[in-house]
Amino acid sequence: VFRKSLEEADDENLKTEATKQKIQETFFSLSQTMPMKKITVSKLCQACQISRSTFYLHYDNVDDLTDYLEKELLYRIEKLLKKEQHIPLEEFQNQTFFHLLTYIDSHLSEFQFLISKQDSAEFIARLSNIIENSLTNRLQVLGYHIETYKLAISFAASGILNLMISQIKQNLPETKQMICFTYNELIYAIFKTQS
Repeated sequence: VFRKSLEEADDENLKTEATKQKIQETFFSLSQTMPMKKITVSKLCQACQISRSTFYLHYDNVDDLTDYLEKELLYRIEKLLKKEQHIPLEEFQNQTFFHLLTYIDSHLSEFQFLISKQDSAEFIARLSNIIENSLTNRLQVLGYHIETYKLAISFAASGILNLMISQIKQNLPETKQMICFTYNELIYAIFKTQS
């Protein structure tokens, strides 16, 4: 009996996650074709082929959904950056930035939506803060004196953020490998001149 209830709970969790994923994907699809102000719970439910009550089991309203999506995306980026904190600096610069660009590519519509929102400045500021904190933590792990590198960290974080936004807006003709190589050379030059 206990085993069956665990299996039922697992099935229910899978269904819940599938429904949330469907709502999110439908939302991003709608955001490509209409302004956010015009996306209502009714339109979303109709496009998603779910009832309004199903939507309300997961989110309070469309704003709640967008807040959730923003927090989830920022959390995943932060997790990606933290995951590789203990690898050598050269690999960290190259490998981590490449993984970040790859992640952006695989979630492009989500990023495009979030940076095109009217209040995107808050999202961009949070993203910048995550990048700057990641660089700061990374340098602390390597034994760098952070006060000496504050300006370099800020400059590097700004560079990463600008490259990410350019990639999201699809303004970069270069390949991810070329962007990573260029950025790696820049970071190397910044931190070597500070040593």
